[in-house]
Amino acid sequence: MGIDKARLAIGVETFLSNIVGRVSEAGQVFVIGRATQVAVLRESRSWHDCVFWGVDRNENQGPLEGLASGLECCQQAGINAGDWVMVVPVDMPLVTLGVADAMLENIEHENFDEVDLVLLATGSSEEFVGFPIFLRVELGKRIRALVDQGTQSLQDLQSHFRLQTVTTQVLESRGIAYKFLASANTLEEYKRLLGM
Repeated sequence: MGIDKARLAIGVETFLSNIVGRVSEAGQVFVIGRATQVAVLRESRSWHDCVFWGVDRNENQGPLEGLASGLECCQQAGINAGDWVMVVPVDMPLVTLGVADAMLENIEHENFDEVDLVLLATGSSEEFVGFPIFLRVELGKRIRALVDQGTQSLQDLQSHFRLQTVTTQVLESRGIAYKFLASANTLEEYKRLLGM
């Protein structure tokens, strides 16, 4: 593509400023990436006071590195280890807090203390889809240990943590169209999601 997805322009916004704007109502937002990427993004505009910046400890180690680094950043910023965070990649420009609310409302709350991760899945097969995901801040050390052992895939989390899934069908029954969960790697894909 030639340009970092975080800097892809959507009118006057970028993918990153768009997603930060969509989720910042929930509180603090942590932006995690490669050191050079974070430096450029941080200087590219004025950001909300709720935005905190962190860098991947080891670049090019996949999404689990981003999760581990992000959770470490949360703890350094004083977020309680038992608190939950929502993780959304920059290439999901249509995610809203409504998606988060719909996912959280469909968790079996009587077992909530026994859950480490909430993942999005498709159909009755509960096949893991991807982001957004919810997880406890305290999992950072355990995820870091997996990364240090060479684990890079999000799917590997399923065998190491107690998880609960929320299916895309449940979200669709709540009026959340699948396009709100889709990723866009180019501006053309983003326009397709919007039906442009």
